[in-house]
Amino acid sequence: MFNMAFVMHHYSIIIAKIGIVIILELAINSNIVQSQSWISNYNEVNFTSGNSDLPSNFVESLTLTTDGALWIGTIEGLARFHHQQWQVFTPDNSPLLGKIIQTLTSTPDGALWIGNFSISGRTGGGLVRFHQQQWQIFTPDNSPLPSNNVQALTSTPDGALWIGTSGPAGGAGGGLTRFYKQQWQVFTPDNSPLPGKDVQT
Repeated sequence: MFNMAFVMHHYSIIIAKIGIVIILELAINSNIVQSQSWISNYNEVNFTSGNSDLPSNFVESLTLTTDGALWIGTIEGLARFHHQQWQVFTPDNSPLLGKIIQTLTSTPDGALWIGNFSISGRTGGGLVRFHQQQWQIFTPDNSPLPSNNVQALTSTPDGALWIGTSGPAGGAGGGLTRFYKQQWQVFTPDNSPLPGKDVQT
């Protein structure tokens, strides 16, 4: 894993990894970006854990929600940046089960979906939904989610959430899951053409 910081430049989010620069164009033409004046107020600003409330320079994921907030997933917790104010969420001050925020996505209803990563594959991870100050936690113990290791999240135009998970090293679990209208579908090599259970992107 590389040490990272993120830079906002015009409408791009730039993550710097020891001399390597990755540019993530966060829906430049979308209504979300065009309606957020705070983005255009920044020419170029470099945020690190040293000059802001960013909980770590190891940034794993970024997303925008419909209210214009920028959410940053790090290995030390989740950060929200909105109207030049920071909020940080960790297991110490929220229902999050672990500090490592592997992946983030937002849905048109304004919800933030959070993929927690579990080092052990059993505790400290899971899928989290945050909407209107309410938290919902999904794990293999209370849902069909096949693993606590949530590696990838995306939503499709029909409103479905797709979840990529992996199992612990040498263990069971993992696969691709579709969550739509409170219904779960889990796809693995046993019931689909997937070549493996580790879905990481």
